[in-house]
Amino acid sequence: MQALLIRSVALPHLRATTQLLSHTSSKSGSSSFSDPFPLPLSKDVPQSNTTALLLRHTSSKSGNSSFSDPFPLPLSKDAPQNDSSYDEIDRSLLPPPIPRPNESLTTLRARLVYQTRKRGTLESDLLLSTFAKEHLHKMSEQELREFDKLLDEPDWDIYYWAIYKKQPPAKWEGTALLDKLRVHAKNEGKVVRSMPALGGWTSSLSASQSPDKD
Repeated sequence: MQALLIRSVALPHLRATTQLLSHTSSKSGSSSFSDPFPLPLSKDVPQSNTTALLLRHTSSKSGNSSFSDPFPLPLSKDAPQNDSSYDEIDRSLLPPPIPRPNESLTTLRARLVYQTRKRGTLESDLLLSTFAKEHLHKMSEQELREFDKLLDEPDWDIYYWAIYKKQPPAKWEGTALLDKLRVHAKNEGKVVRSMPALGGWTSSLSASQSPDKD
C-alpha cells in the first residue's frame, strides 16, 4: 500500500520533469536532454544572453577569440597593457617617513626586522622577511639606510617591482638592492619559504654588529 502511494505521488512529478527537459531539448535543437536552469556561460544558455554578449564584446576588443573577464584585476592577463590608471597613486595621501636622525645601527637593524615582518600583505611579509633574514646581517650602514627607504614605498609596488610585473621608478631601477631582491623573489633554488622565527635573529644580527655610530 505504501509503495503504491509513493508511486502515485512521484510519477506525476517525474512525468512533468521529463516533459520539461524534452521541451527544452527541442527548443535548443539538441537530441539529448539539456539543463532547464543552466549556469551563465554554459552551453545551454541562449547566445543572446547579456553576459555572453558582454564577454564577446570584451573578447573582440582585446583581440582574443576566447571569453575574457569584463572586469579584470590590475596586471591580470585580461587587463589592457597600456592602462595605467591603477598606477596613478596620489603620493600626497601617503604618510611621510618618520625622521630618525640619531638612530643607532642596532636600533635600525631591529626596526628593519620588524618592518619586514609587518607589511600588511602576506606576499610582502614573506618576500621581505626572508630577504632580510638572508641579507640584513651583511648590509653596510649605507645599504641599511637604502633598504629603510625602500620599505617606505607602498607594499604592492615593492612586490610588483621584485617580480618584474611593474616598472620601478628611476631611483630604484638598476640599483644593487632591487637586483638582489629580484634574485631573491625568483627563488631559483625552489626553497620552501616561511616567516623566519624571531629566535634566530639575535645571533645573526649580533655577530655582524660593529660599534654603533650615532
